[in-house]
Amino acid sequence: MNLLFIHQNFPGQFKHLAPALAQQGEEKGFYLGELQTLQRQITKRFGPLPEAVQVRLSTATREEIERWLDRVLDAQTLDEVFE
Repeated sequence: MNLLFIHQNFPGQFKHLAPALAQQGEEKGFYLGELQTLQRQITKRFGPLPEAVQVRLSTATREEIERWLDRVLDAQTLDEVFE
């Protein structure tokens, strides 16, 4: 958890930080939502996730997750999702 402390003598100091922090939160939320969707689709289509797949998903970039989300729709095997 990130905490932001505002000094009482500088109440406006956070105004320039707020938009950047909000953007970071939105991006992280979007990433986590896509990751959860991918995990759900893979599990529904191919069964429980092997540990190696769980590790791979936990270290994936947003671009990889988006690519895999597209592939899971047509893949015949779990390996095809990650090719």
